[in-house]
Formats: sequence, C-alpha cells, structure tokens
Amino acid sequence: MITGITDITSGNITINNFDIEKDPVNAKENMGLVPDSPDLSRQKVMIIGVLLHNPSVWILDEPMTGLDPKASHILKEKMREHAKNGNTVFFSTHVLEVAEKLCTKIIIISEGSIRYTGKLEDLQAMYPEVKTLEELFFKVIDNSKEA
Repeated sequence: MITGITDITSGNITINNFDIEKDPVNAKENMGLVPDSPDLSRQKVMIIGVLLHNPSVWILDEPMTGLDPKASHILKEKMREHAKNGNTVFFSTHVLEVAEKLCTKIIIISEGSIRYTGKLEDLQAMYPEVKTLEELFFKVIDNSKEA
C-alpha cells in the first residue's frame, strides 16, 4: 500500500506530502523500493539501482537477504547515515537483532494487525524485565492475544 502497488484499504498515504493515490508519480519519485525478492541472485545491484537517484524515503523489504557480511554492513551504515540526515528508512525484517540495533521507532505486526508502534525505548520501558527485541516481540504478541 505504501508504494502504490496494492490498493489502500483505509486512510491515505503520503510520501513527502504527495498522496500515493492522487499523485503517484511525484510520490514514487521521492521513494526507493527494494522488494523482498528471493529469486533475485544480484541483490547488491537491485539496491544500488533503486537508491541511485537518492530518494529521501527508502522502503526496504528484507534488504539483507542474499547479501554477504561486508555488503550487509555497508547497507546498515548507509541506512543509519540516511536517517541521520533527516530522511526516512522504512524497512521490514524478521531478524529482530538487526531491527534492535538500527531502529529508533518500530512497528510490530501480527496476523495482519499492528500490535505496537512507537519508540523502541518506550517499549522497553513498558517491559523492563525483558532484555531483547525478540523477547519484547513475543511479550507484545502474547499480551495482544489476551486482550
């Protein structure tokens, strides 16, 4: 939905004040999308190609898949630098250790529903006895099932 590939089911989505449905060309000019494509054997080329025009919004779906350790490290540094410069890096990962080290804001999604959105330190403050994002993830998921 964020990229305009699928229809928005509710609400609206803007990329740098451009509505993805009403002004898709301008919205897409402001973003770079690296999809989760396990079929692609040349992941580095995909990332370079997408980010070449230096969009302010990076949307990365499992971007570390298929990267060697050096390329993965470089990408993580580029993600940090991009965000530090006031830009947006929106990425999905199942490797929670990576999210824990890179992200300042997280969204936990389970069974198609958002279970938590906010700063990582705020989530950690809610469960001070829990040490890792992986443990926090399960705590949030378990508590949302009880509610």
